[in-house]
Amino acid sequence: MIKIAVVQECAHENLSNNLEITQKYASEAAQRGCSVICFPECYLTGYRPDKAVCNAISLNAPALQQVSKIATENAIDILVGFMEKSDDSFYITHGLFRKDGTRDYYRKTHLGQREKTVFSPGKELKILSLTNGTRIGIQLCVETHYPEITQTLALRGAEVVFAPHAVPRISGNREKIWSKYIPARSYDNRIYMACCNLWDNTSFGGGCLVTGPRGEVVSACFDDKAFLLVCEIDEDLIASFRTLGNKRSAHFYPSLRRPELYE
Repeated sequence: MIKIAVVQECAHENLSNNLEITQKYASEAAQRGCSVICFPECYLTGYRPDKAVCNAISLNAPALQQVSKIATENAIDILVGFMEKSDDSFYITHGLFRKDGTRDYYRKTHLGQREKTVFSPGKELKILSLTNGTRIGIQLCVETHYPEITQTLALRGAEVVFAPHAVPRISGNREKIWSKYIPARSYDNRIYMACCNLWDNTSFGGGCLVTGPRGEVVSACFDDKAFLLVCEIDEDLIASFRTLGNKRSAHFYPSLRRPELYE
């Protein structure tokens, strides 16, 4: 069993403020025994596509060096997102900052219609390893509506798929919407899904949800406030589905596909 944490919180346009809050939550999660903490989509810079030119940062930005320092000082892996500027292109990027100082990045591959006017799509679905060896994938916001992404990550070995969001309140109630399909993503692919969303008093409605490989809700919070959700995941349970696939109750469904029929 390992502990993970997901955050719903307000993202300011001031990087310093967001880094201070990152430090606060990372410290609390580490004290509560978590191996990793995940912040919402574009948390560091704020989700403001209309201000990407001004607010996006490069992969060499001091702010990202500071996140690495926070991870190292608190001995916890950190997943956090930002608007990235690379040459003349912009990306919606989520970084994995390990406690040993190493980093990896995922660029959002499937963009929303409005995002396409500003950002370029990433070109790779990645499997990343946490410091403790847990294999993870990342699906950002609208990407959770593409079952093929989750399935691909599961087939490549993901045990947990983190799904950071930046969904506005006007898009609907997260609890009702996520309950329709996030448990199915977990059940069909025998993985944990760990969702979190930006939150503030006006634009973003928040939401944290972790579902397990039987489609069960492991833990959730949909209170209208900033929140740190901590829960346990069972890596042995994931392994059991992938090694006991002949048991009816333990099918690893992705391995039983017949892709020649539909690819």
